Amino acid sequence: MTLPLGSLLALLSLTSLSLLPSPTLATTSPPNSNTNSNPSPTISILFFGDEFPMVGSVIASDTSAVTLAVQCSAGLTSEKCGLPGGGFTITQGSRTWELGYEGPKETDGTNIVGTEYCKLDPVADAATCTATANIQGTAMDSNTVLSGYKHMMYPVTITAGAEKLAASSDGGASATLTTATATATATGTGMGTVTATVTSTRTNAAGSMVTQNAAVLAGVVAVVGGMLAV
Repeated sequence: MTLPLGSLLALLSLTSLSLLPSPTLATTSPPNSNTNSNPSPTISILFFGDEFPMVGSVIASDTSAVTLAVQCSAGLTSEKCGLPGGGFTITQGSRTWELGYEGPKETDGTNIVGTEYCKLDPVADAATCTATANIQGTAMDSNTVLSGYKHMMYPVTITAGAEKLAASSDGGASATLTTATATATATGTGMGTVTATVTSTRTNAAGSMVTQNAAVLAGVVAVVGGMLAV
């Protein structure tokens, strides 16, 4: 089935997801470029939604990927920027991307846990993703193919840990650091097509995986939606 990218934000509001714990971000707003000659650097991350101001703290970085704790910029509520209050953690390299989430227990005891891993093909501008969701011990998977993912690479202003990025020789999350004035190439809504098929067998994605990441991707939407409909 084909999933609109806007359904990601709808799922967040409908399920009231709370994310896995992530390191606290620096609360200081990015320096004003008019008064500071060294504005905060930014890097681009893959995000399935509209562009809005985000800030991030670098948790770790190596030659294959960088891990960030991401939140809404200071002064923006989660309702305005589209992220849950606790933000999320994302691990991204030039060819890999992973995140996950855990929903709160509902009054009936239901709890939803999901993870997502994507293999990126920069030449074809395509992402092949595997999502897994588990509701009270019942697991389902979704295989997702996303075209045009580069249009959904948005800037995150780094507020802490920028020195750790020096260890990433291939640029990790989309290349070289830029200044805080960087902008995305397009909005996420309507840019790209997500096609997901729910399967009963989990496919282990190749490559490095970090299990304590947090956020929601289109494949997880398909899985959770299918499970809740049963």
